[in-house]
Formats: sequence, structure tokens, C-alpha cells
Amino acid sequence: MGALTPRPSKSKSWLVLFGIVSVILLIFMLSLAYVLIAQPNVTAEAAPTATRPEALSLPTASAPTLTPGPPLAERIDFTVEEPVEGFSNCDRYGFEGVVIGRNGEPLQGVQIVVWDNQTGLVSLTTTDRQGTYLIELEQLPPHRKLWIQIFANDLPVAQPLLVEPNVDCQTGFQVYRINWRQTAE
Repeated sequence: MGALTPRPSKSKSWLVLFGIVSVILLIFMLSLAYVLIAQPNVTAEAAPTATRPEALSLPTASAPTLTPGPPLAERIDFTVEEPVEGFSNCDRYGFEGVVIGRNGEPLQGVQIVVWDNQTGLVSLTTTDRQGTYLIELEQLPPHRKLWIQIFANDLPVAQPLLVEPNVDCQTGFQVYRINWRQTAE
């Protein structure tokens, strides 16, 4: 009988091919993870600047995290009065309303803050002697998800209210009337 020469097994060839493909896939996944996680986020848009009165300081509550929206209040001193009204207005975007105390009297000097999930603080103001406030935005932020909230001593004292203004004044709202009432203790 003649000498037999060993033939490579098909299963060993497939095992080697599978190992090579697995290594290539692992390298690709690690590269993708590096690009998505390790690289800093770079945005081409400049964040809009908020204008505010000189006497106010920016809220010192923790900035919004990866979860969209403003910081949540640890204590609730104000609640939104229903109904929240929306108005079509082709000339302006913003918020207006009144803040009422426990006794039904208007509250002066209450800080109202508007946030969005991309830039954080958008605008802030305080109520006047009649307890009214007006926040006019120069333009509607492209994200169109805004939160409005009351702050006291630079901390949130009301749950944020999500409002989604619409750019098209023929089909949506651009100005919202949101009234707040101080909660009873």
C-alpha cells in the first residue's frame, strides 16, 4: 500500500476563517466605540446667549445631564395652574403669565427660567409688581422642546413644564400663557 498523505480538514479551515472574521469584527467594533465615546462632541452651532437683568444670578442647580431637560425640584413651592393656553403669533415666540401667592395676591420678584435640552439655560426673568412675567425669545430654538420652571435662591422650586412651540404660526402655537400658584404648606 502506498503512503497516505493527510488532508486538511474542512472544519479546521472554517475555524481559521471564523477566527479571522471575528478579529476583524472586534477591531471594527472597538474603533466605532472609540469614535462614539472617546471623541469630544463638537457642534457647529453657537449656543444662543440669554439676556437677563443685572440683579439676578444664574441658577446654581446642577446643569442638565444627558437626560433632556432642566434639573428637577427637590421641593415644590409652585404649581402650574390649568389650563395652559397657547397662541398663534407670527411675530414672536415666548412665555407670559402671572405668579400668585398662597393668599391669592400677585408675587413680585419670582424668577422664571426657560431651558432647552441642547443649550441649557435659554432665558430668565422675574415677575413685576403685578406678579406678571414676559419672556420673549428672539427666535425659536431649533430643538423646539422648551421647559419653563420657577427658581428661588438659585434652586428649582417647581417641576419643569415641557412646552413644544411650533415654527409655523398657521398650524401651531408660538406664545404660551402659563400661570403659577404658590402651593400651601
